[in-house]
Amino acid sequence: MNRWSIALSVCLSAGCESTPTPTQDKPADDAGAAAPVLDRNIEKAVASAAALPAGSAALVDGPPASGIFGPGEADKAHLLGAPPNVELFDQGGEPRVSLRPKLGGKVGPFRVQIGRRSQQQAYPNVDYTLALELASDAKDEKAKAKDQEEAPAAPTGPEAAAIVVKKAELSAEQPGALPKGLSEELAKMEGSRLAGVLAPDGGFTVVQVERSKNADRELGGLLEALRDAVTFLLAPRPDKPVGTGGYWMTTDRLDSGGIEVVRYRVTRVEKVAGDEAELSVQIRQYVAKPDARLAGVPPGFTLGGYDVQAPAKLIRKADALVPSDGQVSLPVVLQLVTNQGGQQRMLPLQTLTEARVVAAPTGSAKP
Repeated sequence: MNRWSIALSVCLSAGCESTPTPTQDKPADDAGAAAPVLDRNIEKAVASAAALPAGSAALVDGPPASGIFGPGEADKAHLLGAPPNVELFDQGGEPRVSLRPKLGGKVGPFRVQIGRRSQQQAYPNVDYTLALELASDAKDEKAKAKDQEEAPAAPTGPEAAAIVVKKAELSAEQPGALPKGLSEELAKMEGSRLAGVLAPDGGFTVVQVERSKNADRELGGLLEALRDAVTFLLAPRPDKPVGTGGYWMTTDRLDSGGIEVVRYRVTRVEKVAGDEAELSVQIRQYVAKPDARLAGVPPGFTLGGYDVQAPAKLIRKADALVPSDGQVSLPVVLQLVTNQGGQQRMLPLQTLTEARVVAAPTGSAKP
């Protein structure tokens, strides 16, 4: 816990001097409608992936019931450091649209709203204005200045990139009254970066979270939540056009909430209209190592269970990197276990991260 989340928790339970704003409508309410659509397909998709080459999305014995892979088992699902894997199972019917983004040009700023809370604490809802910065843009800046008319070449492989926080401010609606001075502290997060790699298929892999020099260390949980949201919104896409009824699975391995996990996302095309596709997504995550350690866990407790089953919705336009609309509700349930006096004791912990696109990029504004 930190002074910002503690203060917010106290406000939520006991009230503060300021007047609370209305409770936010949770994206989970809308996203929940997508839940039944893919539940029947996700195990089928995982089973189908077992035929893939070693080191890809293969799960020999299916997902672990506890949510935690045994020693070495996660490597059979997805190797650490390997790029995300996309397996298209069905292209769907006509009409179809290609969701692969056109990269190499300018991407305008986009805004994402993030909220995170648990039984013990809550962070505020924050509106981030974000920009994509490519390493090649910085290298070629002088060359581009000489010839502004020259069109940038589309990348043919993964490229170093960063999602940069241009602004962080409190959302209009909050889960409760807020501690004093929070707006000023959020403003200091400007310049924080999610450094990583952008692939031609639109997938962004975060390699390092870089807090800005003046940002309060105790607001780091907000950047962790932003990292999880960005890797969801900037997801890899199939190399073939898709139509209604089409679906694919994306498998990757990443840090989520301080835990190394293998993540599966089964995406289904619900509707295609013109150059736009309405998508529903089912997310499953599994802890990659049985000896995973969590920061802040009480002494003597180990991780005995892990469960993430999350629905989401996205609207993607052809050629666009960032969804024009989207929302995800990511509940994480942990079971901590300890043995005291020969008796096993279990302690459940739950966190909920919610993210939604507030405004997608417009035009070709430079980040």
